[in-house]
Amino acid sequence: MIGDYRARVKAAGQPNKPVMQSLYVDVLADPQAPPRPIHLGFQSGTDFLHGYLRELEALGVNHVALNLRFNHAPIPSTLARLAETLLPDFS
Repeated sequence: MIGDYRARVKAAGQPNKPVMQSLYVDVLADPQAPPRPIHLGFQSGTDFLHGYLRELEALGVNHVALNLRFNHAPIPSTLARLAETLLPDFS
């Protein structure tokens, strides 16, 4: 689908445009916690989330908005954990 989108943008004479996805996540304390579905996303540890984001990147997704609306842990500590474990690999 992303490849088709990019081909159509190019065929229309437009410059390449980024692809974005929003994702609801509930980041668990255990980094190895397996995924469990939640509304419009999943609950998991950072290991699964990292792999999922790598898969999206391989598919051509340029930006992912992580929505912490359903996150059970305090947001400041979750953001710190995400910054420490994910941001170094997705700069």
